[in-house]
Amino acid sequence: MGGAVKQNTLDTLERIARERGEMALATDIGEAGKAAEAGQFTLALLGQFKRGKSTLLNALLGRPVSPVDVAPLTSTIIVIQEGQPERCEIQFHDGRREAVAFEEIATFVTEEGNPGNRLGVQVAFVYLVHPLLSLGVRLVDTPGVGSVFGLNTDVTQGFLPRIDVALVVLGGEPPITGDELDLVKAAAPRAGKLIFVMNKADLLEGETRQKAEAFARKVIGEALGRDPGPFLFLSARRAVRGEDDEGFRELRRTLDELAREAGGQLAALAESASKEYFAGRLRHAIALERQALLTPIEEMGSRVERFKRAVEDVEDLALAAQSRLARVEGIDPREAEFERIEFARTQRAAALKSVEQTLRETKARGERRRLIQPLAERLVREGIAAWLQRATDETLRLVKDRTERIAAETRRLAERVEQAAADCFDVPLTPYTIRPPKTDFERILFEFVKPTLALDPQDWLFPLLETILPSQLANALARHRADSLIADWLRANLHAIEERRVEELDGAMRLLQQDMMQALHHLEEAILATIEAGVRQREQGEQAVAERLEALSRQEAAIRAVEGSL
Repeated sequence: MGGAVKQNTLDTLERIARERGEMALATDIGEAGKAAEAGQFTLALLGQFKRGKSTLLNALLGRPVSPVDVAPLTSTIIVIQEGQPERCEIQFHDGRREAVAFEEIATFVTEEGNPGNRLGVQVAFVYLVHPLLSLGVRLVDTPGVGSVFGLNTDVTQGFLPRIDVALVVLGGEPPITGDELDLVKAAAPRAGKLIFVMNKADLLEGETRQKAEAFARKVIGEALGRDPGPFLFLSARRAVRGEDDEGFRELRRTLDELAREAGGQLAALAESASKEYFAGRLRHAIALERQALLTPIEEMGSRVERFKRAVEDVEDLALAAQSRLARVEGIDPREAEFERIEFARTQRAAALKSVEQTLRETKARGERRRLIQPLAERLVREGIAAWLQRATDETLRLVKDRTERIAAETRRLAERVEQAAADCFDVPLTPYTIRPPKTDFERILFEFVKPTLALDPQDWLFPLLETILPSQLANALARHRADSLIADWLRANLHAIEERRVEELDGAMRLLQQDMMQALHHLEEAILATIEAGVRQREQGEQAVAERLEALSRQEAAIRAVEGSL
């Protein structure tokens, strides 16, 4: 029943958008509904033109879907998602949808086949059967930025708010450009995760590769105010030819793990954000259209210009606030490492005392060897359980604090937009609520693998020594064995907890930043989207205005009903 309600919610919003003649918006809502019903999230390939994004996409899919080697580049969005039968459909800005053969796709999505997008293509949808797509991933090939065709950059920039995961494809010459850095900075607040790939690694020698990564890491880290994480070096060209490529295999593993472990959360957040965003966008657009209908044309023009001047620096202020919060918030890694080492030391000492006590109480010689490993594992599990609870509590506290801080920053900036709207258009806007993200430590898989080497003397010598050594020396040998296991397991599992804590905090911060930018984008776009339409309607006369006002009232009532069901 719940799924039906959600789908009906988006169906209603799509219908209203179509009634309003906003066909591109209606298409977006319809696709959001389909993605929500299928539990999907969007992973987009971003980067400069000719970085090999399309080749990498084809390598991931194992087949030629996105056109390559076409002069000069992809020019519109291509969305690849699960679907049967396999097919390709072109969505146009005027709402038309046309099925085309796979070999015809270049005619619609490349600069050579469709220069300047004269055909009015909004997006190309490709439906395939593929294991990665079956996990809920919607792969998106975006036009490259930085080419001589400014339209392509605009298309990519316009798609950024819909991205849940950004796969940024960089290269070696140069490692990253100014346009790519701007793209990363714009995508970071919106995307739930950033994955960086250095393509064409087969053309980079060892020292050149190291320098390329160091430069890109430094530039991106400074722009984001945090470490960008690992870089994957690969050759999409080799991978698409079926040749073995270690970096490409690592990328596939990364994407599979992401889809399996975080896909549900990403899809749920995407669905929730879509419903709130589209309902609010339509409702505010209707209110603004009504105001435009009731305001003289000349006066409305001056109001629009006054509003634009009032909010022109809001997005820059938001990015600055995010960067400032990212720098001052968080856990001191040196302090965290010191605490982790101290905890491991005290736990190790306490565990050894328990081991010694157990060994003293063990009379049978043959029991010592059988006791050591399960006893060490039990003691370590008890210790890491306490540390896990501590890390969980600390993470929840930090996430709560960050939520409150970013919510306060967002409210401050949003109030500025809302006040400007009230001053210029007399339209009060509903405050946007920042949702605290969830943290999840439940999927940590602790490791208790017995570290062994080939012909490890402890495996064959221990039983022998246990039978011939005096009890005191045999206990000392067993204690040494236990100490080795406890130290290894504590180190490995405490590190796993710390990695998850950092991952959860970074993920929470990205989601909060995404909410911040979505809030401001939502407000500004809602204010300006339909002013022009309202002015045109007013030019048609009073009767047309009256009829349109009645239609707006019906649309508002339907949207209120939708919002009441959320």
